[in-house]
Amino acid sequence: MSSSSGSRSGTPPPYESRGVFSPGQVAAKEVGFAFDRSRFVSVFGEETVNEWTKNGDIDWDLLSNVTVSIESPRKHFGIRILKANVIFFDAKDENQEFKRQKLLQLIHVAHGVVSAVPTDRVKSVALTYFKKLFPSATLKILPKKGGVQLGLVLEVLSPPKSLKFYVKTHSHGTKSGNSTGPKPVRASELLAYRLLELFKVGCESHFFGRDDLNFYVATKDAHDNGRFWEYGKLKDNAEALQRVWGVLCKLLSSPGVRDEAYYEAVEAAVAKDDVAKNFFHQISLLDVIERVMFLTDLLCNESNYGMVLREETLAELKVIDFRLEDLRFQRLSGSEKHILQALLHDSSQNSSFDDAVEYILGARPPRFRAEAANRVMKTSLANWKDALHRATITTIQNVKEAGLAESARCRLINDIQEYADFVKCRFDAFEASLHDYLQSTVLTKTTTD
Repeated sequence: MSSSSGSRSGTPPPYESRGVFSPGQVAAKEVGFAFDRSRFVSVFGEETVNEWTKNGDIDWDLLSNVTVSIESPRKHFGIRILKANVIFFDAKDENQEFKRQKLLQLIHVAHGVVSAVPTDRVKSVALTYFKKLFPSATLKILPKKGGVQLGLVLEVLSPPKSLKFYVKTHSHGTKSGNSTGPKPVRASELLAYRLLELFKVGCESHFFGRDDLNFYVATKDAHDNGRFWEYGKLKDNAEALQRVWGVLCKLLSSPGVRDEAYYEAVEAAVAKDDVAKNFFHQISLLDVIERVMFLTDLLCNESNYGMVLREETLAELKVIDFRLEDLRFQRLSGSEKHILQALLHDSSQNSSFDDAVEYILGARPPRFRAEAANRVMKTSLANWKDALHRATITTIQNVKEAGLAESARCRLINDIQEYADFVKCRFDAFEASLHDYLQSTVLTKTTTD
């Protein structure tokens, strides 16, 4: 035991060098070694250790059992209680203080290994997944920049081209810093990623994991087919903004009263400018998608979407992140009947938008917004039923191939099917109400004429 103790001072080697053990198994071994009851008795005495554990808060057998997951709440609680007791213990003499410090060092090492498990785990699972996709390529792990979700950047080096993927936990998964425990993945989120991809506004997406708590989403770099600009950053670059806004750059910078004549001038100018017309279409497309798919943190978050710019082509909308609302609220409210009315009249969320987006989604007359939504449905989303069908099938297949426990697999498949039905219901309702609205405006105009 003493020789083992000496070899464990300092930071332990990474789990890859310890054989075939998973990150969680390595951490369980470290905890089992550090939190052995006899080790504490040898430093603090039987009476003190019994006093610490008299309330039954600490289960020594559980702590030393390497087959019990380090994610066990009771295990975490026991580690925290014992660590606090060791930190605040008042040693009787220098010898006991020396032993206390050595034990505390051992506890810190074990705690560090436990804290590193989520990061080591995503590395291990991501490398395994992408090695199967690119068996002859070299894979490189880089740190993730920004965002609250735990994750990493994975580069696939396969000359002459390299690929980059952003890997992160699902939205209810482990956060950076591991401050909160993960919750099971919502498979509806996975279907939303795949559906955005098939609508050609989302990035190529991959789903994999070891269980429904530790499940990951990997999206291909939005720069893969051109220069991607986050919308918030794009507006700080005059050249890029000109390629996205077109004539709007001049119109929106000109002083004057924003009255009916001004809006008529904007509509007339946009109708003659393909760049501005494309921007109107892309923002209208994003608005329809966000509302129908029940997404949030998208249009109001200019770092979650942007435009891909390529030579001699119009800007292309790209979504890189989003949140999915809790579907239970929608089911209770029956709000699928009011999607169009919200699109035409609800401008409460537009207070943070810039002048261009505010005009497209807020100030623009409802009839023009309805016509824009209709063009979206007849062009970019014309094949939404086929896309939804294919997205559902492929996402279910991804879940089946993930190697999850049967109960988790069944739950996720049901979640996917429920969200697919939910989206279909909302698309159907939106199309029907949009058709009725446009028909009524035609009749009104005919009657007026």
